[in-house]
Amino acid sequence: MRRPLTDRQVKRMFREERAAFAEHFPQVAQVGLVITPKHYERDAIPRDVAWFDQTDGQIYLIRKALWRELDCLRGVIRHEFGHVADEHINEPGCERRADRIAYLVTGEPILYTTEGIQHTSRGVAHRPDWLHQ
Repeated sequence: MRRPLTDRQVKRMFREERAAFAEHFPQVAQVGLVITPKHYERDAIPRDVAWFDQTDGQIYLIRKALWRELDCLRGVIRHEFGHVADEHINEPGCERRADRIAYLVTGEPILYTTEGIQHTSRGVAHRPDWLHQ
């Protein structure tokens, strides 16, 4: 049985990704990572494992997400950094825009698994239409 990633592994990846994004979008350098036991929304679905909170400038990651592959969490974090960098985060199309920003920074597309969660090494390179856009 696979073991979960450690906080240390995830935080190291987070710092590496943050540094890459901050080269293009300096505001990203101030963003921190909070690993939390549960989602802030009561009706969150299983694919809702992370979010950017504009009020405190933090990216939140649900602890159960640490059971996923590092490439999955990398995709999720890159997507969230895309939101941080988006000057129009509260306007329609913000989800696909976050993916485009991540692609511009990394040169790698955000992929989506069949369950609709971001990934960097497997999935399709287009946000599924059934997800909110």
